[in-house]
Amino acid sequence: MKLFRLACVSFLLAAACSALAAPTTAVKVEKVRKQTLQDTATAYGQLAPSPSGVEWLSAAQGGRVAAVLVTRGSRVKKGEALVKIMATPQTQANYQSALSALASARSKLAQTRRLEKGGLATRADLASAKSAFDSARARVDALKAEGVGPHAQTLKAAHAGVVTQLKVSRGEWVSAGARIASLAPRNALWVRFGLTPEQAAAVKPHAAVTITPVFNTGHELKSHVMTVDAQADAATGLIDAEVPVTAGKNGPFTGEWVTGTITLHTVKAVTVKRSAVLKDSKGYYVFLVRHGTAHRVAVKPLIRTGGLVGVKGLTAGDTVVIQGNFELSDGSAVRIEGKKGSGS
Repeated sequence: MKLFRLACVSFLLAAACSALAAPTTAVKVEKVRKQTLQDTATAYGQLAPSPSGVEWLSAAQGGRVAAVLVTRGSRVKKGEALVKIMATPQTQANYQSALSALASARSKLAQTRRLEKGGLATRADLASAKSAFDSARARVDALKAEGVGPHAQTLKAAHAGVVTQLKVSRGEWVSAGARIASLAPRNALWVRFGLTPEQAAAVKPHAAVTITPVFNTGHELKSHVMTVDAQADAATGLIDAEVPVTAGKNGPFTGEWVTGTITLHTVKAVTVKRSAVLKDSKGYYVFLVRHGTAHRVAVKPLIRTGGLVGVKGLTAGDTVVIQGNFELSDGSAVRIEGKKGSGS
């Protein structure tokens, strides 16, 4: 009976010792590696024609709009007719007056030449007649060059592009010099992205930008920041960053809403999951696992993006606790769940 009791006591002592020696905290770990991380800012904006490429077509003569051959947003070819404007009676009268003056000057020049040959006119008379003729012809040529004439003035596209604005309707009266339509190259666009002051301060010259149309997320374009405004928008409090966009045959198009991902800075560092990094009064730290024991290691976060943190203070290949670390202290015994990436 005594032997039986001794055997039971020995078994219980052994079990207790075994329980004391076993790991006390279950954790999940992973091996860390060095990666390149980018800190980015995301903003939204609407594509518009590049201001440097927009050209306004104006009426050279006042008159009534006889025909509007395009609509806002139309794609046009070089030389394509956009708007026709019928000359006013006064314009027609001025043009006819210029033609009459030219015909009179031509007749006077011919007569003076005949008289000069017959000795009835001097060379000075001939020079004066020639000068009057040249002036009259120059006036008519200038009117024609401006599109002034007795018939409809036709405004044509100086280059291929898109009609971005159209300010007239058929039957409307317009004055000379009035803006009629604006034309922009189809592929030269830009967008203004609103950034917080903190983000704007972090944007470097020519920072890379990835542009994605809101309704066509599979179509990405690469660009760069052209300029950053020096003051915030009064309505939104945001600072605009201007980004040029070169559109392709299939878009994006003027008026589309896009997302811009601006690269603020790039860091190559050892990366860990955000859940691995803890903080207390002493600063940021992680737990490494070596031979079944947790070791506290101080780290310095360099960049945070997505679910990762780039840190200083670790070496690629270290085994870091990513789950269960809140229950640990320096020197705690651990039990690693699973074998993949345990590093124990």
